[in-house]
Amino acid sequence: MARKTVLHFLRGYLAFLACLLVLLIPLYLQVNNLFEARQLSLTQAMLESGMARLDQQISSLSGIAFSIGQESDYRTFAQVDASQMTPSDYYQLGQLHAEFSRLCLAQPYVTAYGLILKNGVILTRERCYLPTDDYYGRFLRFGDMDQAEFLQTFGKPGNVSAFLPQMEVYRYGESGGETTQAVIWLCNMSQIASSNPTGAFYAAISCPTIASLLMPELAAEDVGLVLCRATGGELMRFGALDEDAKNVHTLTAAASASGLRATLRLSGRLFNDMMKPARNLLYLCFGLLILVGVILSAFFASRASRPVEQLAALAHRVNRDGGTGASSFELIGNTVTSLASSVDEYRQALAAQQMSVQAHCFERLLRETPFPAASSRAVEEFNRCFPSFPAAYRLAVIAIRGGDLEALPRMQVSLLGLAGALLSPAPYVYFGRRYAVIVLDSAAPGHQADALCALRRSALEKFDLNLLIALSGEGTSCAQLHALYQDAKSVIALARQEEPSGLVDVWRREHFPNQPSEFPLDYTEMSQLYGLLTRAECEGALSLIDTVRERLMRSGAPDELIVKQVYYNLRGILLRIKLERLELLGSVEIPDYHGEIDPELLFGQLSESCTRICGLLSPVLARSRTAFSASVLRFIDEHIADSALSVSMVADRFAISEPTLQKAIRQEKGCSFFEYVESRRYALALSLLRDTDQPIAQIAAQCGYNSVNSFYKAFKRMTNVTPAAMRQQLKREQTEEEAT
Repeated sequence: MARKTVLHFLRGYLAFLACLLVLLIPLYLQVNNLFEARQLSLTQAMLESGMARLDQQISSLSGIAFSIGQESDYRTFAQVDASQMTPSDYYQLGQLHAEFSRLCLAQPYVTAYGLILKNGVILTRERCYLPTDDYYGRFLRFGDMDQAEFLQTFGKPGNVSAFLPQMEVYRYGESGGETTQAVIWLCNMSQIASSNPTGAFYAAISCPTIASLLMPELAAEDVGLVLCRATGGELMRFGALDEDAKNVHTLTAAASASGLRATLRLSGRLFNDMMKPARNLLYLCFGLLILVGVILSAFFASRASRPVEQLAALAHRVNRDGGTGASSFELIGNTVTSLASSVDEYRQALAAQQMSVQAHCFERLLRETPFPAASSRAVEEFNRCFPSFPAAYRLAVIAIRGGDLEALPRMQVSLLGLAGALLSPAPYVYFGRRYAVIVLDSAAPGHQADALCALRRSALEKFDLNLLIALSGEGTSCAQLHALYQDAKSVIALARQEEPSGLVDVWRREHFPNQPSEFPLDYTEMSQLYGLLTRAECEGALSLIDTVRERLMRSGAPDELIVKQVYYNLRGILLRIKLERLELLGSVEIPDYHGEIDPELLFGQLSESCTRICGLLSPVLARSRTAFSASVLRFIDEHIADSALSVSMVADRFAISEPTLQKAIRQEKGCSFFEYVESRRYALALSLLRDTDQPIAQIAAQCGYNSVNSFYKAFKRMTNVTPAAMRQQLKREQTEEEAT
């Protein structure tokens, strides 16, 4: 009976396997051809999209060149003799350089750019240079071209724009020297303003940047890219693929405005890598069908014998872990054990992710200076990450001195083990590069300084770790983390000066009574105040000034020199903003320092000036945001039928980031970009369904959908009915209205 069952099983399984192979081989070939065509079309679309973005970049550069050529200030300044410049000319030159940088900074793909005026003055990314005969040799070098050949190329009459072949570009500026392979775009300004030429404008787009646009996510050794002019001259060549190699797919794309043409060659190995997901899917289907065949064959073979025993024996044979004598209970036990192991691994990964989030949140509050107008979100995140944070705490900052950098991870593990044993319970321990921050609960039993002393001695005896420990004052909220951390760091800096004569294990502020606790204003707070005022956020600026004033007055009567220094730092920020927007803020009075006036009154005058500045800037910024939002919405409405309409497309069109675009649309319409586009397409679809008899597929294409299926899904998401049902409903309502 058992032999008969086995023969039935083998015969049924082999028949099933033969049928499966006959069906799957043609299916595999057909699917392989379909995926090949799909991958090639996707790569062609990426290449055309990259050419469009490159074309848009060149058009944007042409717009900048045209704007500079038509700007009267540039053409006027180009006639000034550089050797006889006055202070007003220097000021005007600085304004021109700022305007030139503002125009060019929005170009994301340009590696280097510059404007050479007619009088020899050069404006570049880093700075503006007065006429110098050695500029080309010191600051700029294009491949093997000498200075005479370079200037002659710029001065040739002809088209407004031209391209130079791929060459090595060397740019020297404030950040040092930089060499890259790039394609150079040149523009002779005499073609724009022939009566009063300004000079010459150039921009360099690096070859890796162009390659990342035209072939994203493709390895350079598997592709070959050639970029040519419209006339056939080669501009650049990227990649290591041999043109004579076999099994090569060739794709081409052209840019309409700039006349560039790109040729992309894909190797067979790259195509095989692209086809790997399809092959894996087919292998998975084949394996599942084989498993189904095994089950079906076993089911039909079980009619000649006891099915339970036959299926159990089959399960034991295919079980890779169990032996021939394994029972069903052992098989179930192995499966449960494997599942428990997977759950433990997931739990460990989740715990590691939680620890990473906690470290990021804690580090941000250590580094930043929060104040009430801007720290609510950070405090909320902190409370979620640390729900059991103590109400009153101290920070122990531990600096690890000496040792090899490669041994730092081992030192940190050793220090963490000692801290857990001697300072338990410690709410949180954070490790930096060569330091650690330990949060100590003030309400916990025991003396914290003694525990830290024991930690320092144990680290020195057991692990040969030389530690420098500073204990901060007491804090009651997460907003005080930054102040306590800075205080402890300053104590460590002072303690380094006392050694080796100092014998204190844990340093505190009272060991240095003649040192100031902290300076009331640092660079971070000054940068925050500048950003708040330029955005006309009056509440945040006043809150920051009040925080600085309270910190200054915390110790009673403040030092007059410190008050004067802090006041002039704040006044310098207000004066800078006033000079930047002089035509708007010229009437704002910035008070000067007077020693006989009370510091409270001085800071009150600064607060009034801040209020005046925000009041004058707020309407201008609001109008600018409204005009910008209107232009963005108008562009979206004009391209609502374009299936390629996306956040990245609109953001590239207006040279802004995608979050900034989303914020502008949400402020104007109260919804996201996707919701606004979907509502506009829905309104257009309703009008076409009601007023025309066009097919659904044609209406879907006019509304910007790639397929009828996506149009149906979007329409049902808005109305919960299909477009055909909506058309019938609209026709019925229209008939009823006409009848009445």
